Amino acid sequence: MRRDTAPGSLFRLVALSILLFGYVGCGQKAAKEDVADLLAAGWHWFRINEYAYSIKAFEEALEAAGQDPEAQAEACYGLGSAWDFRRPGDFRDKALEFYNRAVDAAPASDAAAWSLLAVARMKHLATVGLERDQKNTPEVRAAYQEVIDRFPDHLTAEEAFIYLQSCRVVTLKPEELGKAAVALEEFVRTHPDSLFKSTAYHLLAECYMMFYRHDDRIRAKRMALELAEEDKVTPMEMNKALFTWLIAVYAEFDAGDFEIAREYYRRLIDEYPTDNKVYMAKLALKRLDEVEARIRRELLDQGLEADAETPRD
Repeated sequence: MRRDTAPGSLFRLVALSILLFGYVGCGQKAAKEDVADLLAAGWHWFRINEYAYSIKAFEEALEAAGQDPEAQAEACYGLGSAWDFRRPGDFRDKALEFYNRAVDAAPASDAAAWSLLAVARMKHLATVGLERDQKNTPEVRAAYQEVIDRFPDHLTAEEAFIYLQSCRVVTLKPEELGKAAVALEEFVRTHPDSLFKSTAYHLLAECYMMFYRHDDRIRAKRMALELAEEDKVTPMEMNKALFTWLIAVYAEFDAGDFEIAREYYRRLIDEYPTDNKVYMAKLALKRLDEVEARIRRELLDQGLEADAETPRD
């Protein structure tokens, strides 16, 4: 049984269906409805994966928009999104048609900005499964750059920027990684409140890793973790547990920073007590104690101060 038609939600679905057909049951009535209500209905059905209903609502919104270019653009963006995500089947051509219509209808609108980004994502996602160099075609990069150039102060520009840098990072080429690192460092400096700052730090960490800048890598990973979205009911919490573990591992084995390693092993144990890596974190703390004890014994044997600072690798 489909998730949205489970017995517990059947009554809600029926009620919502009645609401939708109140909006889109006949063209004559829909033409009299407020476009905003039709758009809201379209996005409601989109969010629960009822794309046929979503498309119908957006079609009625487009018809009701009349000569209002921004309303037309919003309806076209909705249609593009619904066709883009509709499954089963491949409706990318239809999605691209409506995304382009949104841009043509109101080139400076929010809908145009999101449509341009959606087009860029379609081009990028079409490279899944290809070799690394094939994923970074000039067409993909140009599509992201167009979003940045046309909407420099819009949220879509920030998202496009992150994807553009990811295109550089995935090449693993020193020149591309260097360019990405410089751009990302400038981004986190000039966009202190960006929703994408955590992701930017993750990408920076990958750049630093390739240049063996272990301390910078750990710093970037720590910032990425601290800035990650707080949400206890999504998979992000599992990712945060993994990031906590990885910071500890990088600190221990790459940077030789036992203080940071201990901090994050303990955080994993305290903040994610049910995670399957907690036992390994406890073993890691024991290992750190044993390594430091051995180092102190060696220093004593050499006649050095027993409390000398533990050397970093």
